[in-house]
Amino acid sequence: MSGAMRQRRKTDNFTMPTDRSDQRYSKIQASKSFGDIGEIPNLTIIGALTLFALVIRLLRISNPHEVVFDEVHFGGFATKYINGNFFMDVHPPLGKLLFAAAGLVGGYNSSFYFDNIGDDYLQNHAPYVTMRLLPGFLGVLLVPVSYITMRNMGMSNIASILSALMLTLENGFITQSRLILLDSGLIFFSGLTVMMWTDFLTNQEVPFTFNWWYPLVMTGVSLGLAGSVKWVGLFLIATIGISTLMNLWTVLGDLRVTARQYVDHFIARAACLLLIPGFIYCFLFQVHFWALPNKGGGSGFMSPEFQSTLHGNEIPSTFEDIAFGSVIHLRHHATNGGYLHSHAHDYPSGSKQQQMTVYPFKDENGEFLILPGLKQVNETVTEPTVTGLKYVKNGDVVRLVNEHHWEISGYGQPGFMGDTNDNWIIRIADRKIDDDEPVQIKAINTKIRFIHVNNRRCGLFSHDTKLPKWGFEQQEVTCAENNRRAGCVWLIEQNDNKLCKLKN
Repeated sequence: MSGAMRQRRKTDNFTMPTDRSDQRYSKIQASKSFGDIGEIPNLTIIGALTLFALVIRLLRISNPHEVVFDEVHFGGFATKYINGNFFMDVHPPLGKLLFAAAGLVGGYNSSFYFDNIGDDYLQNHAPYVTMRLLPGFLGVLLVPVSYITMRNMGMSNIASILSALMLTLENGFITQSRLILLDSGLIFFSGLTVMMWTDFLTNQEVPFTFNWWYPLVMTGVSLGLAGSVKWVGLFLIATIGISTLMNLWTVLGDLRVTARQYVDHFIARAACLLLIPGFIYCFLFQVHFWALPNKGGGSGFMSPEFQSTLHGNEIPSTFEDIAFGSVIHLRHHATNGGYLHSHAHDYPSGSKQQQMTVYPFKDENGEFLILPGLKQVNETVTEPTVTGLKYVKNGDVVRLVNEHHWEISGYGQPGFMGDTNDNWIIRIADRKIDDDEPVQIKAINTKIRFIHVNNRRCGLFSHDTKLPKWGFEQQEVTCAENNRRAGCVWLIEQNDNKLCKLKN
């Protein structure tokens, strides 16, 4: 790409110049004709193109005054930001945050929820024009960006103007720029990224000066902003990445560039094109979480640890310490599909024992009493008694009993105490902690596995697969051979223990 750049003053290599003054256009003559390649982007032309784009993009932007197409989604997300109600969406947060900011500037009181396509903005006093002006102005600015990009790539004024005019009059871009949609922001930041990168490539003769650093840094900033509007913006990484490799190859080919100078070139590009975009992307997600402190429709998709930080969450207060005799609810961590569940229905085939499932909601069938494991001497099975407050630790042998039905093994009958097949070894799912290191199990914060005593390879497991109608289409629970699998990880979300209450 650098070979197609407009011609500027050349130096013999890519080393630091002795003259740090702005030398970008020192060789360009003011007498160049209108169509000459290499002429500086003309400010008069840029102004005229921008004014023309303002008319095309913004004229009668208030029409129609009803919710159109995906405005129902992105206007609704802006409302949730203003109300602070947590939600989940497939796209990164920047575009929606900008719409929320535009709504606040327009005096939006978040009383209109963009529920249905065709809802009337005027009747509901929603500042939709202010919110539409955001993509409108971004669409306008894309026009001079396209013109400057073409000039940076060495195209003539006539070709650059024609490109900008075609972009201005393209019906798809006009439509995207007049509605509350993410596409206008995505395309603008993508175009800005390419413009700044081409500007950087035209300054290879003055490395490490302001005129070299500024477009390089702004390329990284624009790249981060594009990827923070929609996921497809991340495809720019491939475009800029390939061009960067070609650029570094060119620098490497200059034998006058020392090894130290080449390392400096590499570090500068890595910092600006990787670290800056990554920081912007992560920071905007942090802003997203700051802006949504309240419980909302997306809360259920998040972990109990996260839900507990939201105002108005429905996670009840629970004791952190897990002790024998506690009544607990076990949430499946990997799928976040719900809670371990036992109901009085048997499998129609196979073992024909009682069904064990993961159920999305808490109920009495998901309450399990955690007790010490049964002990068997010869053929005699005994049940250890719990005489005081004894905390459950990593490596303990436990038994989970549903007071309404049978043990977690799904096997039992009236008058039958059970056997060691009901026993599980509880282990913390953390490779930094040894299997039998006596670390105390905590509610909410400790991820755990249950390993079967009589088959140490087998762990209590669930996955997304649902049982047929005979299993009420609930999530299947099995004992998986590989107990290190993600589907074998659980956490205790709710914990109640009378002895803990007496202690407190």
